[in-house]
Amino acid sequence: MGKYPEPPEWKDANDLRLFDGMFTDLYAEAWRGEEDWAVFLGVIAKGPWRYEFRVDGEPAEMIRAFQWVDGINPHLFISVGNVKVGCYFFGENSFELTFDQRELATEFDYRELLSFMQVLATNLQTTILVCPENCPERPIFAVGP
Repeated sequence: MGKYPEPPEWKDANDLRLFDGMFTDLYAEAWRGEEDWAVFLGVIAKGPWRYEFRVDGEPAEMIRAFQWVDGINPHLFISVGNVKVGCYFFGENSFELTFDQRELATEFDYRELLSFMQVLATNLQTTILVCPENCPERPIFAVGP
């Protein structure tokens, strides 16, 4: 991919757990707001992953992210292998997923995460970055379309 490091092999993936904190973030390199939210939510709804959508902590039907305005708190949790990936909808023009790196305990889960990232990268036509929590400027590795 050139600009970013390639995903490491599983035997080298322990490096993902060496930085401070327990959470790891996934970011989209380029994000087109409303258009990409619609693509992302469609991919999740039609994909093989189990997911749970909540608004203000209560189960809800998944709706388009850009419809949310002040005063509500939506969350989407996606089961990728045994890793729970969370989406907290920080804004129309911002895309960030997070997961607890302690859940990335097996090669199966790592491969499932890479596959999930590839599906997102392909459908969104952008590179998906794996970064330390709240550090999109410090990608550990990336998966491109």
